[in-house]
This record gives sequence, structure tokens and C-alpha cells, in this order.
Amino acid sequence: MEGWITMHRLVLPPKRFQPCHWPIFDSIRYRSWFRHLEERREKIGLLEMARVEYRNQQSQRLDPQRFAAEKWGVDERELRDYISYFDGVGKDINKTQQHALDSAYLYYCTNNGEISFRYSVFDACKLYGIKPRHLHELWDTCPKFYPTGYSIGRA
Repeated sequence: MEGWITMHRLVLPPKRFQPCHWPIFDSIRYRSWFRHLEERREKIGLLEMARVEYRNQQSQRLDPQRFAAEKWGVDERELRDYISYFDGVGKDINKTQQHALDSAYLYYCTNNGEISFRYSVFDACKLYGIKPRHLHELWDTCPKFYPTGYSIGRA
């Protein structure tokens, strides 16, 4: 299974909390769907400030996450995901989810990145009978969830 992925190496888009300006994304930056990703990253600075506030308030408040989210005007759930991502904590990935992500990556590469990875995930999920939104969220927020054989930063 590893062989087909190494034949089709294409850079994946940044995950939700990765900046879009990193040079590894230059090869896909001109895609029409990429600008939508850039718009989502505007809150990363606020999330970082809320994460620091959360760490400062952990021992002082009953619900430091809610306090930090309200203070910095970010969604409490998104702050939770950001903190988990920043700490390198991810959810458990089962074999079906991994195979679906591998299929989505193959579809993304076969179309030379013209179709966004998000839509590739949605199409692959139909084959595996899993909820596409859940798998995309998992890929987007789990720091270690990548297609089999994919190396971060390798074009």
C-alpha cells in the first residue's frame, strides 16, 4: 500500500492551526480553494493568546477554558482543539479512518490537487461508510493524523 502513495506525492493543505504562509505550501498556494484556508487562519493569534490565558488560569479558576475563550472572543470548542493540537495530543485513529484518509489522499493526488483535500475526504468517506465531517475534523485537528507514508514538508 505504501507504493502508491510515494508515487503520488503532493503537498497536503495546512491543518487548521498551521499557518498558510509556510514555504512548504508554495506548490499548492495558487489553487482556488487555498484562499479559503487563509481566511480561517486569522484567529490563530487570538487562539494563542487564549491558550496562554488558559494555562495561567488553570489553577485559579473552576472553568479556565471558558474564561479564556470569553476573554479573547474565541469559540470554546475551537480553543480546546487548539490546545490539544498545540500539545501534540490527538484522538485515537482506527484502521477504517486511516484507510479512508489514505484513499482521500490518493484521490487528491490523482486530481493533482485541483479538488480540495476536504472534498477528497468527503468522497472517500462514502466508500467507507463513515461520516465525512467527523473524518475531516479529525484530520484537521489531530497533529499526527496523516496519510500512510506521507512525510510532512515533503513535496
